[in-house]
Amino acid sequence: MTAWVLDTGPLVAFFDRSEQYHSWVKENRARATIPMLICEAVLAEAAYLLTERAGLPTAKLLALFERGIIKVPFCL
Repeated sequence: MTAWVLDTGPLVAFFDRSEQYHSWVKENRARATIPMLICEAVLAEAAYLLTERAGLPTAKLLALFERGIIKVPFCL
């Protein structure tokens, strides 16, 4: 199985239509393996950027986590 490790930029671009790569992320999301893997820092940074910069609620971001589309499997 090939897993996708998702970083903050594409995660924010998925929700923020003003992001430069929003269209690219939307076009390529169907190719992603589910779940996509992230770390807690990415989840926190994406929530901050969506709220502070884009003025978007974090509920949709957290819904991806709750539905198992993104997972935080890393533990140090």
